[in-house]
Amino acid sequence: MSAIHMKTTIADIATNQSDSAVSVPNADLLRDDPRAQQYASLMNDQVVKDMLRSPTLQHHLVSVHEILSYPAVSGENTIEGRHDVALKKFRELRAGGTEDNIEVEEFVGRVLDILEGRAAHD
Repeated sequence: MSAIHMKTTIADIATNQSDSAVSVPNADLLRDDPRAQQYASLMNDQVVKDMLRSPTLQHHLVSVHEILSYPAVSGENTIEGRHDVALKKFRELRAGGTEDNIEVEEFVGRVLDILEGRAAHD
């Protein structure tokens, strides 16, 4: 699963406040694809679900989703160009950026911890 698709999916989930687990298509696929395992861990993490209930975080993730999805929003016609604009937006939202937002920083930290296998199950 590409990083771009993952970000889009997270933004979609941010607008749905369901507590239900994200369905995983096939357990055999998870065994064969470590990235799918990480993605399933991310999408089923209760801390991430709780963070995604924040209207502020939802707003910022939807903004990134729109940058990735709509050339008119990003001003870029290629997916690579939109990806670059979305990354710049994330950098601006993280600690030290011009839009420094603690919720985004904590969310990004949690996602990175999960994807890198460092997150404790809370």
